[in-house]
Amino acid sequence: MTKIAVELKHVYLTFNSKIGTVEVLKDINLQIPQNKSTALIGPSGSGKSSLLMLIGGLQRATKGEIQALGQNLEQLDENELTKFRGENLGVVFQAFHLIPTMTALENVSIPLDISGAKEVGSRAKAALISVNLGHRLHHYPSQLSGGEQQRVALARAVITQPSLILADEPTGNLDQEAGNTVMQMLFDQKEVHGSTLIVVTHSLELAELCDQTIVLRDGSIISANRGEFTGFMKKEK
Repeated sequence: MTKIAVELKHVYLTFNSKIGTVEVLKDINLQIPQNKSTALIGPSGSGKSSLLMLIGGLQRATKGEIQALGQNLEQLDENELTKFRGENLGVVFQAFHLIPTMTALENVSIPLDISGAKEVGSRAKAALISVNLGHRLHHYPSQLSGGEQQRVALARAVITQPSLILADEPTGNLDQEAGNTVMQMLFDQKEVHGSTLIVVTHSLELAELCDQTIVLRDGSIISANRGEFTGFMKKEK
């Protein structure tokens, strides 16, 4: 029987604006299987990234229940959410979010430094070697290509061996070759660490590699069927 890593029940996300209430997500019901990969796809503004942030406890739902790795995120206070993220979550964004004044090794070390872990240097070096950047340990972000910077960001995200990896358009800023490399390494890292992977993407190639694909439009899930999502992506182009 497949275990469930993340489950959302009747989740809503709304914001108040000058023109009234904006519904970002509407009645989301979703199960994410443990140790599997799930793609969230749909046109811009469909709520994909907002959904990812809710799953990671990086944003609060307006209404509904979010269970992630056995925790009801809506019942955790901010300190408990911070602890949950630090112990369980690895996040890769479209923008690399590397600190420009720190080397690749120093950037990757940050999560371990924050948690007070031991053997930080050797573990950070091993993480960079695992994404084929053992020769770039002491280079600064400005000395790295876009693909290399994203691989540093990936190494930083997985250095704590997270149970849940969230990736928001991880290949969006990269050319085809660099994107393919990062895409493969993302799945390799998922397998190495036995993580559950959830990825927001516009890439049909990346979505097709996932075990499950969820299509969103206007804040609602419209399909979880692989055949339907393929046609949807073609139509949106």
